[in-house]
Amino acid sequence: MNHTDLATEEDISNNLVYWANLFKATTWEEFKKLAKNHPDIEEVGNMIFELNYDNQAKEILEGQRRYREQMNSQYTAGYTDAEEKYETVIAEKDNMLSEKDATIAQKDDMLSEKDATIAKKDGLLSEKDATIAKKDSEIAQLRAELEKYKNMNK
Repeated sequence: MNHTDLATEEDISNNLVYWANLFKATTWEEFKKLAKNHPDIEEVGNMIFELNYDNQAKEILEGQRRYREQMNSQYTAGYTDAEEKYETVIAEKDNMLSEKDATIAQKDDMLSEKDATIAKKDGLLSEKDATIAKKDSEIAQLRAELEKYKNMNK
């Protein structure tokens, strides 16, 4: 701020030199001269001047500031309540999803057990089919021998 004489064209075009001079102003006359073509800055300067010299204006502005803070905190509280409700709903949905996942896992386990039972029964049926096939083979053999004996005795 003390070396505005070293400012580049970019610093000047970005109003950095102007702002540095504004902050370096030591008298109201300097400030007013710099703020002359800038209505917003001129208004702020006038407000600062009034605040320094008019206690009633100072109290009014302080009341306005407190009012804005209070309103902002009320709006913030409203947002906080909404955020809490949103987070509660999300947490409830997450719990429901967890419960559904647990139920699905239980059903998957039950299906696995049933698949194992079916596989075991399939194995037993295969063994019985093999036993029946063996018995059918034995019966066929015995019938063949019986037929042989019948033909011999004729």
